[in-house]
Amino acid sequence: MLTQEQVVWITIKVNEKVNLPVLGEEAEALIITAAVDKIDKLLDRELPPKFKDFLNNTSMGIQPGSPADLKVMKEGLVTYVCGQVRIPVVGEKAERKLITEVIEIIVEALQKGKKIAA
Repeated sequence: MLTQEQVVWITIKVNEKVNLPVLGEEAEALIITAAVDKIDKLLDRELPPKFKDFLNNTSMGIQPGSPADLKVMKEGLVTYVCGQVRIPVVGEKAERKLITEVIEIIVEALQKGKKIAA
C-alpha cells in the first residue's frame, strides 16, 4: 500500500514524536520502520482496495462529517492495529504511541485533498 519513500517519510515523522527508551536514534529508526512495514501490510490486507488510491490521489479520499468522526476512525484503527501488531523491544505504552502516530499520518492522508508528503 505504501511506497518505500512513504515508509521512510513516516518513519522520520514518527521518530520526531516518539522516543523509545534505551535505544539510540539509529535503533529507533529501525524499530519504527519495521513497525510501519507491519502496519502497512495489515492495513493493505484489511482496508477496502479503494483506500489505497486515496493515499496517492488528492482528488479522491474520505470526507468525514466532522472532526469527531475522524477521531472515531483513528481510534478504531489504533485499537484494531494494537490488537494485531506486536513491536518487539518496546513496552506496551510506547507501542501504542508509535502505532497511534503512524495511524494519524495514514488517516490524514486518506482524506480528500491530502496525501503522505513523500
